[in-house]
Order: sequence, then C-alpha cells, then structure tokens
Amino acid sequence: MANYLPFNSINADRAVKAEDWAWYFSTFIGNGVFPKPTNGLQVLADNGMDIVIKAGYGFVNGYAFRNPSDYTVTVANADGSHGRIDRVVLRWSLTDRLMELDLKQGTVSAEPIAPALVRTADTYELALADIAIPAGTTTITQASITDRRTNTDLCGIVEGTVSQIDWSTLTLQLDAFMEEYSVRIVTFEENFETTANNWFSSEQDIFAAWVATLHDILDSETAGHLQNEISEIQARHLVEDSMKPWGYLEKSTTFAANGSIVETDTNGTTTTVFNADGTITETWENEEGDVTRVKTTTFNNDGSISEIVTDNSSEGE
Repeated sequence: MANYLPFNSINADRAVKAEDWAWYFSTFIGNGVFPKPTNGLQVLADNGMDIVIKAGYGFVNGYAFRNPSDYTVTVANADGSHGRIDRVVLRWSLTDRLMELDLKQGTVSAEPIAPALVRTADTYELALADIAIPAGTTTITQASITDRRTNTDLCGIVEGTVSQIDWSTLTLQLDAFMEEYSVRIVTFEENFETTANNWFSSEQDIFAAWVATLHDILDSETAGHLQNEISEIQARHLVEDSMKPWGYLEKSTTFAANGSIVETDTNGTTTTVFNADGTITETWENEEGDVTRVKTTTFNNDGSISEIVTDNSSEGE
C-alpha cells in the first residue's frame, strides 16, 4: 500500500505517525552530523580521563537529535598490560524510542580495535570519535582522539536538505584514479629508462665500432703516409746538410720546437706543419714575401689523399 502525507484528517482517517514523518524527512536529509556549528558533537579531551562532547545536532534515519550543551563523559581506567580503543557514538533506537550519546568501551588487546557499530532495523549508531587508550594511561589527550564525524562510512556530515555528498564514494574514485595513473607513470618511467638505456648502449656500440674502424684506417693508411712524409723530409735534410760543405746546395732546414719544419733556399721559404687533425699544411713564400702558396694535404678514411692548393699569384712559385 502506498504512503502519502500530509492531508487533513477527518475522523482520524489521516492520522500521521512519527514513522511517517521519519521516512518523509529521510528522503532528502541523510544521516550524519549537521555542519553548524562546525564543532557540533565534536569529542574533545578534558581533565584526566574525562572527555567532552560538544553541543550540536545529528540526524539518523529521519530522526533529529540535539545536544543542547557540552556533555562530559568519564573514560574507564586503562589496563596495566594492554591497550584498548573506545568509541563515542550517537545511537538511534526505535525500540526504546530515543536517541542518545554513548561511550562504547573497547576490548583490551595487544592489537586493539574500536567496537563495531550496531546497525539494524531497530538500532543504528554513528561513530563520532575513537579514543586510543594505551596500557597505563591516566590522562586522555587530544592526540589520543580520532575524529570520525567526516567519515561517511562511520558517520558523515549532513551537507544540506537537498543533497548528501557521499565522500566515501568520491574518495574511492579519487583513490582509484590516483592508483591507475600512478601505475601508468611508473610504467612509463620504467619503459623510458629501458628504451633510453638500450638506445645509449646501441649508440655506444656504433661509436666504438666507428672509432675502431678509424683507428685501423689511421694505423694502416694515414699513419703510414705521415711517417713517409716525415722520413722523406728527414732524409732530405741529412743529404742537404752533407752537401753544404762542398757548395752543391744553398738550402737550410730547421726543425722547430712545435714540430713544424722550415726550409729556406734561394727561391724562398717553405714551412711544413703537421696538424692535429692529421692534415699537412705547406706554406711557401718568396724572398720578397709578396708571393705565397699554401698546399693542404688530407689523408681520407678510405686511404685516398686530397690536396688543395691556394696561390696569391697566377704564376705560382
């Protein structure tokens, strides 16, 4: 049978019960603690083993609750060997027709947990706070109290008369999102590192192979040519020096400290420089210094030799 309200009653044919108003209000007001005041039903440490539950409002299954003033509760003494966790609740009881604040004492244990909430058709509890009571505790501090009002699984905040935000669902969605993208980021970093390492290793191998090839070419080709050039110049220098006393040649050869060779005769001066890149530069100048010729010899990787000659005189040497 459908339910509906409110209509005027005639001869008590439209009598409305408390349960009727409860289901009506529960359709647009969710369970929890009202946000005003912001410290409504908050649990705070007081003196010694006392705690205070602040004034405030709650709502459970369509029934409203008001705590008009601060309510003080004394926590039971701690155990000497193990700790426990007590839980402060707002309880709705259809059987007893009441709503009340209560302190549910936890079980002493080496690994204590808070008492479970009772949620049946006749009794429904909201957790306001959990209180950790280590062994030997004589004073409750605020650090011992964990506020549970904003936890939508245990309590929740009544956001308004139109909508009740399910923070637990939103949190689960955000957590799932962060977990998914954290995995993606880690996977990306691992793939990038692997790819980068493989690329670096490959490029390193290619470079090493190129250096080895270049080294072989220099050993077999360039080095040989350089040595031949040096040997030829040195041999010519020895011959020239041996012929000078008899007047057969008027030419002097000097080996400079930087490794260059300077040859001077009646036609001019030739300076030979062995460059760091493996090329040889020969510069010739006449006695007047107004005619210059430069020849650059390059020993290529394939064993061939390239020569480039520049001359500031069309007649050459």
